[in-house]
Amino acid sequence: MLKFTEMEAPHESEQLMQDEEIPASNQRAVMNMKCLKALRTERCGPRHVMLMLGFASCLLALGLNKVMPWGKVNVPIQGDILQNWEFEDVNLHSGDKVFDMLFNRTLFQCIEPVKHVAEKRGRCYDTIFKRQRRCKALRQEDPPASCDRVVECLKGNKDVKPPNPCDWLCTWGTDDQKAVKEECMKHLHKSWKWDGSCLEDGYVNKSLEAMAKVNSLSQQCSDHTTTTTTPGATNLYCWALVVPFTNEVELLLMQQKVKKGIFECDAYEVYSDREMNIGGVTTVHVDTDLHCKMNKVTLTVENTHIFHAVWQKVLDNMVWNNYDWTVKVDLDSVFMPLRMLHYVQSDPWIREHAQKGTGLWLNNCWRGLHGPIEVLSHLAMKTYKSREQQCDQVAQQKPQEDVYLQECLNTVGIWKADLKYLLAEDHCDHPDYWKCEGNFVAYHPFKEPAKWMECRKKLE
Repeated sequence: MLKFTEMEAPHESEQLMQDEEIPASNQRAVMNMKCLKALRTERCGPRHVMLMLGFASCLLALGLNKVMPWGKVNVPIQGDILQNWEFEDVNLHSGDKVFDMLFNRTLFQCIEPVKHVAEKRGRCYDTIFKRQRRCKALRQEDPPASCDRVVECLKGNKDVKPPNPCDWLCTWGTDDQKAVKEECMKHLHKSWKWDGSCLEDGYVNKSLEAMAKVNSLSQQCSDHTTTTTTPGATNLYCWALVVPFTNEVELLLMQQKVKKGIFECDAYEVYSDREMNIGGVTTVHVDTDLHCKMNKVTLTVENTHIFHAVWQKVLDNMVWNNYDWTVKVDLDSVFMPLRMLHYVQSDPWIREHAQKGTGLWLNNCWRGLHGPIEVLSHLAMKTYKSREQQCDQVAQQKPQEDVYLQECLNTVGIWKADLKYLLAEDHCDHPDYWKCEGNFVAYHPFKEPAKWMECRKKLE
């Protein structure tokens, strides 16, 4: 804004600038500045009218200085890039030092790449301040939400609460199991509390120490449950597809040799596009092409035509008819059948609905069914077989096999049950699946036999 004042004596720094020899590249810019200064200081008088006529010329010249190579002029004009801007913490007065620190850290991470552009800085402030109240509420939980959850909330990502293995594995047991559950919950809350104490030294290691005790105690619950739940009523039929021109053959050989994965089920079959013997296992021939293309947009393989044909073969073979549950497993999944049995035995809702109506299929991810492990009850298989023609059109519309199967099972009217401990994989928000920790039924993917076996040993 231009301010009209009385003529003042030049400041010392201005006098020095007048006495110095001005480089030729900056002479035009300095002339423009003098022009504006004259307008600012000249009051009404004979020269004022003429100066006002030159006002537009001055502003035009200043504007050109921004784009022409005449040298830089440090005149703050709205929209300019500010070279010397530095971030300063915001004092929220929230009473929660952890939240204040996380808020400022997230705000800084948003601003730092764009700190010289005022408009983008402002957008960071506006966006993160809008999320402040909602994200601070997470810190009111008991125990307070972890630092990672708060940061993800401030970034606008979906809130995902941490899993509770104590509840999952210590729910339907004896009095001995209940005592283990209480101890498990005590250490779980301790781990969660440390996760939310990121101002404390060594909080990560202290959280991991508590979680190690949780994993040990929850496994004790699983052991108690395995010996106290109804025996003999549940069995598994498992199958897998092997693509002969991939390293799945090596995975199959290794799993068959150590009798792990699908070879721990009550019955198993391996399907392929040809009949062949792999380590004593004779594959079941399916008349289909196992080659498929990659979708360049979704970056997923379009393999519905393969598994639509394989599922039809599985249904026609009728081996599944002698078993309570049918489990399709990818060979690069580290599969724990005993955990599968435990989950379907220990959940009364699953036990009940698997045996009535149209049966039950188990959803393994909140985003929707993922293909590494697919589980159907006996009644669900009967419903699928009797109505499979209804899925032919679905197969033409859904190129990804897991999307197809989910849509197919919904189309024929089979009930769904969410089982969050069925699958650990990066594509379903478990980026640390490769650590092979926790109580999941399957961990995916492990495409190298040595890595597969290493994970399996950790889980045992």
